[in-house]
Amino acid sequence: MKKTGILILSLFLWTQFQPANAQVRIAQSKEQKAILLCVPGLTENPKTFKKMADEMAPHGVSTYAVSVQGYEITQGGKKQEKVDFCKSVETVKDAAQSLRKRNPGMPVILLGESTGGAIALKAAALHPKSIDGLICAVPTWKIRSTFKIGCLATLDMTLLRAKRHASATSLVIKRATDNPDLRKAMIETKSRRQRFSVIETAKFLRFMNASPKTACQVKDLPVLFVHGLNDKVSSPNACATLFSKISSKRKTYMVDAEAGHLICEEGQYSRPLFLAIKDWLVRTAEHEVSKRPQAILTSADSAKSVDWVLIRENFARAGVSPSENVAHRPIEPHVGLPATSRR
Repeated sequence: MKKTGILILSLFLWTQFQPANAQVRIAQSKEQKAILLCVPGLTENPKTFKKMADEMAPHGVSTYAVSVQGYEITQGGKKQEKVDFCKSVETVKDAAQSLRKRNPGMPVILLGESTGGAIALKAAALHPKSIDGLICAVPTWKIRSTFKIGCLATLDMTLLRAKRHASATSLVIKRATDNPDLRKAMIETKSRRQRFSVIETAKFLRFMNASPKTACQVKDLPVLFVHGLNDKVSSPNACATLFSKISSKRKTYMVDAEAGHLICEEGQYSRPLFLAIKDWLVRTAEHEVSKRPQAILTSADSAKSVDWVLIRENFARAGVSPSENVAHRPIEPHVGLPATSRR
């Protein structure tokens, strides 16, 4: 009886003191072929992957996500949690290992978007045996107008501290999406943390600046980078440059002609882009991913409207050489670029 009592007490304490960052199930597939573990961008939460998770489920993909420490406003009466990127990397690793343990033999693919992409990249570099593949959607490295955002952040922490919505956060949200309804919903989310301390900001910059070095450490995993040509948050060719530094040969660079900074979060992808991501994920789970670098271009619009000069420059910076076998027609997910540059 004594041993039973100790066991019950232990189980109770274990459930009560589980870390706040434990994985959250977003959608469960009835015929599970793979598990997708998502890491949200700065100030975002697991719910932002809901639409994508629901659309992935019929294809055999169950989706989970982690809540990153310090992204949201701490409940009243409690001290505000601080962002700790190194601890978040360990959280992602623990979540991946937990999912593997509960689902023996099931491939676990890690997906991170924006700042979550940088966290996922670091987790893949340090703990490659914990996952079976990596998807980095617009991973944060170089940010547009860093000086302007920094000035606004300083004002938010001083003169504008009493203001409910931080100016720097509002600016980034406006650049993240062109959808006015989504902008409003994101800005007015009560749980969204609006301000970060100087120390947290310094840690953020240091963590992001290390991304190129981190990318070089990813050597054997299948890797997919997803980039939108209309990204107004990250610098134009930052994603391509970061992709070029990935050491693994089993890597794919995917560009969407219309996508902005938000892609997987809030379901801000075109149908062709979703299908391309899903196909890569399924192929990776089935160990059929290409063993050499690949380039994929998707677009919901006509190929004639695409700026081929910009695309060629972007792919060149990524270090991939697509074949020239694409006709000027509405683009489905494909590999390659047209032989001539037309605008």
